[in-house]
Amino acid sequence: MQTRFMYRVATEGQHFLPLTAGELRDELGAMVPRRAVVPQPMPEEREAWVVVWETLSAPGVVMTGAWAAVAYPDATGIEWLMQSLKSGVAAMEPGPPDLEWRRP
Repeated sequence: MQTRFMYRVATEGQHFLPLTAGELRDELGAMVPRRAVVPQPMPEEREAWVVVWETLSAPGVVMTGAWAAVAYPDATGIEWLMQSLKSGVAAMEPGPPDLEWRRP
């Protein structure tokens, strides 16, 4: 069941899927991954939004920064968001040509 759900995260959410805590619990029951859910601890309210991630990606890093800006409305959250935006932009810059992925 968890393998099928993580396939959904990879394909539907491109490795970073937002959904409600209730939907996540309905899908996985007690097998909810601890490491792959933001925020932690997972909210008890079924309507609360959470994000399940499989691998970190540029959009995932930016989403984490956006979450931090809301969770910490002081300077800490803004600094986290700005660092996430910088990291996300850096991750999207092309690397050396011989290391970039190319379609065979």
